[in-house]
Amino acid sequence: MSKTQRIRCYKRQMSCFLPLKLLSTLIVAGIFAVPLHSQEMIPQQTVHSEGHHWRRKVLNPAGYLQPAIAGAFQHLRNSPREWGQGWDGLGKRMASSAGRHAIRTTIKYGIGTLLHEELHYQRSEDTAFKLRLRHALVSTIITRKKTSGKRTLAMGEISGAIGSGMISRLWQPVRLRTVSSGFASAGIMLGSDATFNVVREFWPEIRHPRRKNRKTPSPLAPAAPTPGALATEPQ
Repeated sequence: MSKTQRIRCYKRQMSCFLPLKLLSTLIVAGIFAVPLHSQEMIPQQTVHSEGHHWRRKVLNPAGYLQPAIAGAFQHLRNSPREWGQGWDGLGKRMASSAGRHAIRTTIKYGIGTLLHEELHYQRSEDTAFKLRLRHALVSTIITRKKTSGKRTLAMGEISGAIGSGMISRLWQPVRLRTVSSGFASAGIMLGSDATFNVVREFWPEIRHPRRKNRKTPSPLAPAAPTPGALATEPQ
C-alpha cells in the first residue's frame, strides 16, 4: 500500500470516528449536566443501594454471565466476521461484550439514580396472560419514579443502551464504525432486555409448570357451612 492510499484509509477511519466522538462527548456532558438542573435531592440511602447493585453487576464476575453468553453467541455467528474464528476471535468478542456491559450499566445507574427511576424489574400484579406479557414488554422502556410512583420513560435504560452501543463502535471493525450500527446495537440490547423481562415475569410458572395459582375467596362470597353447623341444623 502506497503512502497516498494509507493517508486516504486513515482519513476514512477518522471520518467514521468523528460522529462517535461527538456523540460520546454529548452523552458524558449530559451525565454531568443532570445534577445541575435537578431540583430534588437524591436520598443517601438510594445512592448506597444503587451503588451496591452497580458494583454487583460491574465489579463482580457473576455479573458478566449474560455478556459472556452474548459473546459466545456472536462467536458462533462469526459476527463481526473481521475478527475471525478461533480463540483470538472468541477473546475479542468476549471483551467487546464485557466492555459494552460495563459502559451500559454505568450510564444506566448514573442517569437512572439522578432521575429517581426504578431500575429493577417489578412483576405485574395482574393474572391475565396478555396483561402480564404487555407489562413485561412495556417495562423495557417505561418505568416509575421512586419519588411519585408515576410512570415515566426509562431514560436510564434507554441512554445506557444507546450510549454503550455508540461508544462500542470505537473498537469495532471499520465497517461497523457508524452511527446506524450503534443504534442497531442499542436496539438489539433493548430487545434482549424485553426477552429477559418476559422470562422474569413468567419464571414462577416456568419453574413450577404444574403449580396452579391459588384463588383467594372473595370477601363478599358466603362462607361455606361447617360440618358442625350441618349436624345441628334442624331438618
